Amino acid sequence: MPDELLQAGRIDGCSDPRLFFNITLPIIAPGLAAFGLSAFLAAWNEWLGPMLILSSSQKYTLAMLVANLGSQDVMHVRVTLSAMAAIPTLLVFFLASRRFIAGLTAGAIKGF
Repeated sequence: MPDELLQAGRIDGCSDPRLFFNITLPIIAPGLAAFGLSAFLAAWNEWLGPMLILSSSQKYTLAMLVANLGSQDVMHVRVTLSAMAAIPTLLVFFLASRRFIAGLTAGAIKGF
């Protein structure tokens, strides 16, 4: 975050909350979107922590169910559960991709 941007905002009379919401937040939004996406994916696919804590198979998460289905008899169930597990991750990715791609292309646009 260049300090010159914040100084220019202060010279123009911006208060600290307005500096944050109008200058700082739009600049760091792509980084926050990328971090949020990776944090969501890590939490969604976590299975070791719940496996150690949960004792009942009725409380297993979707990632734990997919990992525990190993026999060939239930392969169609495993494919179905894997597809169901991918839907929320794809949804979060498509919601965050607008900010993420905007951050990647922001440096490529002259005068942005």
